[in-house]
Amino acid sequence: MVRAKRYEREAKNLRGLVRRTPDCALHVHVGMPDPVTAIRVCNGFRPWIPLLEALAANSPFWHGIDSGFASARRVLRRSFPRVCIPEPFESFDHYAEVVAGLVAMGELPDYTFVWWEVRPHPKFGTVEVRAMDSQSSLASVAGIAALVQGLAKHLAESSLGEHVLGEVVEESSFRAGRDGVDAAIADGASIRTVREMAAEGVRLAQPHARELGSEGPLEEVERILRNGNGADRQRTAHERGGMKLLLEGLAEEASLKWG
Repeated sequence: MVRAKRYEREAKNLRGLVRRTPDCALHVHVGMPDPVTAIRVCNGFRPWIPLLEALAANSPFWHGIDSGFASARRVLRRSFPRVCIPEPFESFDHYAEVVAGLVAMGELPDYTFVWWEVRPHPKFGTVEVRAMDSQSSLASVAGIAALVQGLAKHLAESSLGEHVLGEVVEESSFRAGRDGVDAAIADGASIRTVREMAAEGVRLAQPHARELGSEGPLEEVERILRNGNGADRQRTAHERGGMKLLLEGLAEEASLKWG
């Protein structure tokens, strides 16, 4: 655990949860021009969170045993308080009202202790997407971040349709964490494969990625769909040579030798 007041406080609050499930997540911040846009983008990201979870799933093993999930971290993390995909907000004032209630009820120092999978971050002037597993490959980090950035710009500039029901988004998220890139997830009222959703997400993000200079990294999403995500690579390595080869592969990815 990081030796800082913030984390020492939460260790006391979360007790055995902290020892059971250390958190290791990829967070992507995208700058917003104003609070209204931040709420629009935050609302718009809700149905895309399962796709991001599926692409980034990188924690199939728990205590050396295959959990059966592409992201065991996602399942364990959801046992924490204030970790979910939030319901849509009517306005920034509505968001502030909800957060104020949580801060009061939880006796929290401030809004940064509300750990939603996507949230406005007023101190930074961003929308923060927090749902993804950490990546052992920097190429995967760049690709997923490019997709988040491109989708954020698309959502900021588009008119949003009806919001997907929270229960549907949560079920979709569970399936993404379980099945990774092989999952079937919600696209509004219909169900699509992760590959279909990813193709749509890349299509929407691509013109913005081109404008922002991240079109190259965005191609990594297609590689993940073609060759598998981190969970797939870990399982392949484990089948070939057990935990030793799996760990060697992670170390190799992290040193930039892989890919």
